[in-house]
Amino acid sequence: MLNVRLERHECDAYGLYDYRVVPFGGTPYVTIIGTICIDDEEIGRMTMYELDANTNLYDMAYQIPGDFLVISEQICENNGNLKKELNINDKFVILDNLNIDPEYRGKGYGSLVAKHLLVYLNDAYHHQIDAVVLYASMYEIEDCEEMDLPTFNNHSDKLVKFYEKAGFEEIQYNVMIKKKG
Repeated sequence: MLNVRLERHECDAYGLYDYRVVPFGGTPYVTIIGTICIDDEEIGRMTMYELDANTNLYDMAYQIPGDFLVISEQICENNGNLKKELNINDKFVILDNLNIDPEYRGKGYGSLVAKHLLVYLNDAYHHQIDAVVLYASMYEIEDCEEMDLPTFNNHSDKLVKFYEKAGFEEIQYNVMIKKKG
């Protein structure tokens, strides 16, 4: 049986876990580490960052690891606030990576996790997550630097299609969103 375990960790500006630290006087972000299991065997992992919709995201752009800067350019107004048309009112999550171990790929586990990610998040925590946002790119692959551009783009296009099948919509430039409801 597929099971997703989620652990929340408040982070300071340097990515260090500390429940008392608020980065640069602003709102802290929360790192969510996910473990994907079949029965009790770990078959994959994911990393996410939970943010408040009222945070100035440009102020946070260099504090959050991963693809956050690319994502913030597509989801923010010029003043750093979320675009109103996204209809994110409370909290949202940036999915930085979702990795299934090679021997379990192609069996639908990653698709199930991506499709039901908002359900997992909202079942695990008492507050509601309005949306999951991600940047669908192949930078997570170890040998992506050795790929030529057409191969890289082909793999990124496949990743966009993967997330579209899971209910995500492309905002622009491979930045995708899945909203609650």
